[in-house]
Amino acid sequence: RCVSLLLSLTVLVGIGCASSTAELPVRTDHVDGTPFQEWKGFRFSQETGPRGASQYPRYNEMTKNALQKQLEDRGYIRVIEGSPDFRVAYELDFHGQKEPQSGKTSGAEPAARPYSTVRANGTLTVRMLDPDTGEAVWTGQISGIRLSTVETGRDLERYVWRLLAEFPPITR
Repeated sequence: RCVSLLLSLTVLVGIGCASSTAELPVRTDHVDGTPFQEWKGFRFSQETGPRGASQYPRYNEMTKNALQKQLEDRGYIRVIEGSPDFRVAYELDFHGQKEPQSGKTSGAEPAARPYSTVRANGTLTVRMLDPDTGEAVWTGQISGIRLSTVETGRDLERYVWRLLAEFPPITR
């Protein structure tokens, strides 16, 4: 009995670990010579989330809050007035699966109507921009994002944390 309980716990832990954010694909790129270690203040860019903002305003706001929290936890300060050291632009985009949903019909078979599900895969792209030129000096992207309907905010916080684990890049 104890062995079966231990085996069950091991399987559950294994399933939980298999779906962790640490395993999601993260890609980053940066411009050599950028003085990341000197940066202190940031501001969100006007370019933030053109697709994501209009299609998913609630998720867009949650992502912005998660980015602000993670950057502030790392010692950066959000600048409201004055000149920031960098601007933050991001885009949250979902794509992928549609699943059939039964609908009433007059025939023997129900009609299938497509609708988006929480199983759609998302991609979060974050760009740190030079405030003077608007050029991206660091870009990070995490894909394979899946949000639960219950813990959406927490899910986004984990994805943002995982992506920003790569920022600032280690430079020589």
